[in-house]
Amino acid sequence: MVYRHSDSVQFVVMAGKFTATVRREYENIRRIRGIPPTGGGKTQPADTERSAAAPIPKTVPAPKTEKSAGKNPAEKITGQKPVPEKAEAQPEEPKKPLELKPPKEKKKLGARIKGIFSAEGDVFDINEDEFVEEKPEIADYGSEEDADEIRNDINYNFSKVFARTIVLAVTSVLSVVIAVMAQVMPSLFNDILRNGWLIYGIISFLLTATAFFAGRYTIVNGLMALRHIKGNSDTAPAVAALGSAIQSVTALFLPDVYVNGTYHLYSCLAVLALLFNSVGKLLIIKRTADNFRFLCSGKARLAGKIFSDDANANKFCTGLPIHRPIIAYMKKSRFMSNFLHLSYASDPVEDNAAFLAPFTAVLSLMCGIAYGVMRSDFVGGVCSFALTSFITVPICSLVALNIPMKNLCSSSLRKGAMVVGYEAVNQFCDTNAIMLESAQLYPKGSIILSGIKPFNESKLNDALLAGASVSFAVGGAMSHVFETIIQDRRHMVPPVDSVSYDDEMGLSGWIGGQRILLGNRELMEKHNIDMPPTSVEEKYRRMGNEIAYISMSGELIAMFVLTYKVDRGIAHALRELTDNGVSLIVRTIDPNITQEHIARKFSIYQRCIKILPTGLGTICHNELTGSERSSRAYVATNGRVTAFAAALTGCIRIRSTVTIAKIIQVLAIVLGFMLVSVISFVSGFEKLGGVELLLYTGFWCAALILVSAVARKLS
Repeated sequence: MVYRHSDSVQFVVMAGKFTATVRREYENIRRIRGIPPTGGGKTQPADTERSAAAPIPKTVPAPKTEKSAGKNPAEKITGQKPVPEKAEAQPEEPKKPLELKPPKEKKKLGARIKGIFSAEGDVFDINEDEFVEEKPEIADYGSEEDADEIRNDINYNFSKVFARTIVLAVTSVLSVVIAVMAQVMPSLFNDILRNGWLIYGIISFLLTATAFFAGRYTIVNGLMALRHIKGNSDTAPAVAALGSAIQSVTALFLPDVYVNGTYHLYSCLAVLALLFNSVGKLLIIKRTADNFRFLCSGKARLAGKIFSDDANANKFCTGLPIHRPIIAYMKKSRFMSNFLHLSYASDPVEDNAAFLAPFTAVLSLMCGIAYGVMRSDFVGGVCSFALTSFITVPICSLVALNIPMKNLCSSSLRKGAMVVGYEAVNQFCDTNAIMLESAQLYPKGSIILSGIKPFNESKLNDALLAGASVSFAVGGAMSHVFETIIQDRRHMVPPVDSVSYDDEMGLSGWIGGQRILLGNRELMEKHNIDMPPTSVEEKYRRMGNEIAYISMSGELIAMFVLTYKVDRGIAHALRELTDNGVSLIVRTIDPNITQEHIARKFSIYQRCIKILPTGLGTICHNELTGSERSSRAYVATNGRVTAFAAALTGCIRIRSTVTIAKIIQVLAIVLGFMLVSVISFVSGFEKLGGVELLLYTGFWCAALILVSAVARKLS
């Protein structure tokens, strides 16, 4: 966007790969209008989730909304376009020469902003009177100020889709009941009820009309996509509803042929397709509402990230059973962006249904025309079109993956993490390693000081304060132990001059010219400290404790007896990760936390654990303790490793559900189309009643949902 400016104000543009083009054309406009150049027009890089220079371990596609740029992400759920807000009338200002137009007032979500994008290298056709940038219509969570508006929008969409679902559910039940009665008890309409055939036709028409009205946005949205020979998740149900509507109209004039068994009405099947479509959208909105509530609760402090430095990632994973490292970790973020787009993005099962929909619609139409022409039977052609259009509907396309997705989001929220939707699964399903600090394995209170064995009591108090100073300077799990030791004497802790960590040995620091050592026996022996015999340690180690020593000015002062208490929740979460092929990369400055220690305490295979050396540990520490202004809202957590591990495990496991759902979906469509086509052309429609098709549809729905659930459990 180009703003009003003076020569003293630097021109700043954030346009990604279009930056150079926009800057060049901006300078051309200044030159045309006689304005002095800006002096280079430096650009300010956009705050992106990953550095542009950093290699990315996996390609993450841009969030898909509705296969068309500029759609409100909620439009795919409700089927309605947002109504642009009316801008207040502004008095017309006289045109000012040699001056760019002032920036427009910030519009609310859903407003339209006009403009033009051009690929790099293209030439702008400049209009000196109008030079504003067009942006697609968009509505998303852009700042904390938008929270109330987004929340109201989600609640409005939920109430609208919920009401639609209730109407379709009632209509579905009535349609199924009337269809079963017409097929099982035809005498009811032929003999018992006077003009029963007419009553049957009128009832079917009214039920179909009700369902058509309730799902009108779905039907219109699905049929409009066919204008460009494309489809979406609404196309197949919309075509089935259209076929059902045509058939219901014929039933008003020829209802007797549907009662005597020659033909069957399939309106109940089309209504079921609309119902399943609405239920799937309801699951998406409910999941989005729950996630947004967590996002605005203040608990979402850290964002799930993928480590993007390939060179260091390969070094991190040296020695681990990993071919191409995809390392996940948590990082502080002030804001989680792109929430709505990521929440409403389609999943592969939905995309697969959208891809097949135009082909199945054409096949259904061809079958209807072919049957009507070959048999010279208009009603038969209508029935053939209605039947094949329904049997090729992937009725569970929105439900198949959104049920396990909703379960994953709900279970993650209970554990303190938010999984935004399938885009998060796509981002983290290939994760094969996770970066952690030792303090995350042993949070505050997990390391207990069981005893202190002094070797020089006169210097013990000074040594404890010095050890606390060294420990506080670098943090880590041991710092919590010294907080317990010194308690309210924090003000007496001396300042530390320098601290270094010797791998697998401990800390070495300087305070006022005195060397302070805090670590294991190997560290003390390295600095020629006189040590007691190893038998002093062994009796404590046999009880499951760990030992640490502290020395000051070359003299051993005391021995700490430490108990490392493992949190069962953390242990279980880490075992779940390693069972799904995820290794642990741990940065620590505690010499007692080794590969063997973690494997023994957490019951994890030792080959899946890597303790980083000092240099790589510093890189890991900087990533884990840094913060970002904004991160994409794939996964957000409360900071606990159990929450992040649960989210990662769920994303990895649900991947198998996608493949199975797509296979079953295509299999059901192909077999169903072949079955009904052969039977209808060979034997007619007598054996293709509503009951048989309901059983067929129920079988594939149950197979899809159950097999997907079992696959996720076993993965």
